[in-house]
Amino acid sequence: MLIGREAERERISALLGGAAEGRSGALVIVGDPGVGKTALVEHAISSAGDLRVARATGFEMETDLAFAGLASILGPFVHLIEALVAPQAAALSGALGIGPPLPPGDRFTAYVGALNVLAEAAESGPLLVVVDDAHWLDPASLDALAFVARRVTAEGIAILAAARHEPPAMTRRTQGIEVLQLEGLPLDDARRLIEGHAGRLPAPTVTAQIAHQGAGNPLALIEAVDALSAAQLSGSQPLPDVLPVGEALARAFTAQAQALDERASRALLIAAAGGGDAGLVNETLAQLGLDGALVDAEAAGLVRLGPEGARFRHPLVRSGIYRSASPDDRRGAHRALAEVALARGADGAHAAARHNAAAATGPDENVAAALAAAGRAAASRLGYAEAASLVARAAELTPDGDMRAPRLLEAGSLATLAGQSDLARTALDRAISEARDPQLGSAARGARAHLEMWTGNVIRARQMLTDEAMRIFDAAPQAAATLLLDAALAAEMAGDVHGAAGHTAGRARELPPGVHLAAARAVTAVLCGEIDAQEWIEAIGDPVNDHLGSGPLDLASAGVWQTALAWCGAHESSAALAGRLEHLAHSLSAPSVLPLPLANLAELRWLSGDWPGAVAIGQAAAELADEIGMVGAAALARTHLTRLFATRGEAGHCHALSESVMATVHANGSHSFVVYLHAALGLLELSLGRFEAALRELTVADDRARAVDLRSHTVVPFLPDLIEAAVSLDRRDLADRAFERLLELDPAGFLRTRAAVARCRGLLEQDHGAAIEHLRTAIELEDRAGVPFEAARSRLLLGERLLHTRTRREALAPLERAFATFDALEARPWADRAANGLGTLRARPRRSGTSTADLTPQELQVAHAATEGLTNKQIAAHLFLSVKTVEFHLRNAYGKLGVRSRTQLAAQLRGPDR
Repeated sequence: MLIGREAERERISALLGGAAEGRSGALVIVGDPGVGKTALVEHAISSAGDLRVARATGFEMETDLAFAGLASILGPFVHLIEALVAPQAAALSGALGIGPPLPPGDRFTAYVGALNVLAEAAESGPLLVVVDDAHWLDPASLDALAFVARRVTAEGIAILAAARHEPPAMTRRTQGIEVLQLEGLPLDDARRLIEGHAGRLPAPTVTAQIAHQGAGNPLALIEAVDALSAAQLSGSQPLPDVLPVGEALARAFTAQAQALDERASRALLIAAAGGGDAGLVNETLAQLGLDGALVDAEAAGLVRLGPEGARFRHPLVRSGIYRSASPDDRRGAHRALAEVALARGADGAHAAARHNAAAATGPDENVAAALAAAGRAAASRLGYAEAASLVARAAELTPDGDMRAPRLLEAGSLATLAGQSDLARTALDRAISEARDPQLGSAARGARAHLEMWTGNVIRARQMLTDEAMRIFDAAPQAAATLLLDAALAAEMAGDVHGAAGHTAGRARELPPGVHLAAARAVTAVLCGEIDAQEWIEAIGDPVNDHLGSGPLDLASAGVWQTALAWCGAHESSAALAGRLEHLAHSLSAPSVLPLPLANLAELRWLSGDWPGAVAIGQAAAELADEIGMVGAAALARTHLTRLFATRGEAGHCHALSESVMATVHANGSHSFVVYLHAALGLLELSLGRFEAALRELTVADDRARAVDLRSHTVVPFLPDLIEAAVSLDRRDLADRAFERLLELDPAGFLRTRAAVARCRGLLEQDHGAAIEHLRTAIELEDRAGVPFEAARSRLLLGERLLHTRTRREALAPLERAFATFDALEARPWADRAANGLGTLRARPRRSGTSTADLTPQELQVAHAATEGLTNKQIAAHLFLSVKTVEFHLRNAYGKLGVRSRTQLAAQLRGPDR
């Protein structure tokens, strides 16, 4: 009987009730061992009513069995896999071991497949998915279930997990999921439990002492009562100074086991070493003549025997028995299990390798080779975390250094795919130090540098990439060009623009022609303000047709090509490349290459006036980058979003995003983001008409840009904003100096830069006639460049200038056009400013009646995808959601925007002049 926990039971009841009504939700219960997590899980199952239950339990000895937990949950529903889209069906079947192994791919495709299987199963009735001892579930299953839990919305699925909170990985995986912290029972409930379990009424002082020392932990309270004599419970004999709680409780379990005879003790150790593989444990016990040896252990309350074998009373029992055994006895248990597993043939190879490794007393190539093979088999099922662990252990057991280094590189690469950056760093660092083969060493250094670039410190990454490029410069020039391309982007992120990027450019000139070289030179030419930047952009050619459709691809480097195209003003080519990359990523089941091109695409959509699309794509890029662990790409996406929300005057969004990006700057050294952020915050203040504050922020951006020697307007376009703020405050000296710097940027003459120069000439020009001509030039260039917000700003300035001339009625047309653009973009502060100008002409502009700001991030993402012509099933695949969730968000978006069809939705979301 469950005592107390009223609040927790109410929360579980709400979770189950929501699923019964078609809503979805997830809840993770965390707490110390014995605090009552399992009791609440069992309460949920008994309260499930008409909900079908799918459950899994984690076992300490099974943490390296990839997707074992997910297989337990999906077992009743595997027949639904065949209805998935082909990449998801293949990935999930391979992951669960019921389909052919796969080449290295992307585990997220299997996760989306799991989500859609559960969603399809819920079509036949609501589901309760339960995971107990989740901290011991294999990492692949944990990641998959966390992925699902963050995305369920309207499928009728309740997900309940119970876990200890000690492992840092649990904290990372529960981000974005509701967590219920389970504490000890209150004193009154603790007393009720003690008195109910004792079967008699203990003395009040005894109850109080047990409750105090047990800290409300139900298991500790029960075991303490069981450990006391009747005389002690009555208070007629004194209690021991330390009751069996906490570590003492584990020792008490061990003492119980040690009191058993040798056969039962040995059988218990076999069961503890065997983990949750009941079949292997039973076979091994039979092989050793230990049939029935666990009956006494059951009588002692240590295990429960059933059709599926022995189940330990509590994880502490298993842990205490295993850890209290001598090392030699533990190795003997694993050897016995390995022999039986090996007799199973191919089906037992994985278990045999694991148990032989646990039984090893030192390096052994046969054991290491079998373990490495087991790791590769796990990788073919997308179980990269398990694979990395197995191959890393294989490397430790490898006696020959020439064999050990490649295994360390393999382990590091697998850990990178699994998102386990700490393990990846350790393995790759060891591979670098132990590699004697030059090519192997170069591969390890390159992998380590790329890992550092996206998950570590970009300053170190830039140096590592450049050093390795120089090391292989003569022997492998194309590989060196690829490394220099990434080094250029790392240099920009680190804020070491002219020094590092200039060095990269200088060495790149010596390399033979190629697309990676062209992209590297284009990036560095833009950053360093070189006149030949446009030539290098043209040298990239058409990457969509010339490179991406012709065999194996370096998709990550292609994301950097896209960056170069965007900076140089080749917006259509950059957007086309992003679309091609997105298509390839989905068709190749490789969404982990998406965050960088999606972040760049968000900026392009903002520039082109598709602001709903920019928000949807930017938020999707940030969320996916967070999931994958690409902190730099997540920060880039949020930086672009900060600028967009600044133009709308949404201070709350801007500051929240800014704080998130600054945390990344402090963690990984991406100092260039400081320029972006102060530029965006300056634009926010300018939008709100707070010119003093705007000037402060933009001056900081200017100082930081000059400190890193950034020589491009198109990378961070803040100088026109600084000039406008200075002119508004009549700070002509500041405005003139900023304009002089603007004239020095982008000597290649990019269209956006020429337009910015023309607008600033119009701001600074004293003569009305000359100013008007400059502003008209700016408008013409901005219209050609396809940047409607910037063109509207120039029209606003033109209208405001015309209001002060004798032909003030000529201001009407530019002000009306500016207002219409700002209103369509929902740039409210700018629309208000244009409306004020129109008010002086007695014109009354009409505002649109609906706003995409009312949509949630996922509603906006789904709505935007719908306007791209995708079906609900395609939207679900692209956004890693279930079809039911897509339908739910689309229905909400229709209601909020007052539309009834996708045609109307597209018209509502379409930007100005699109």
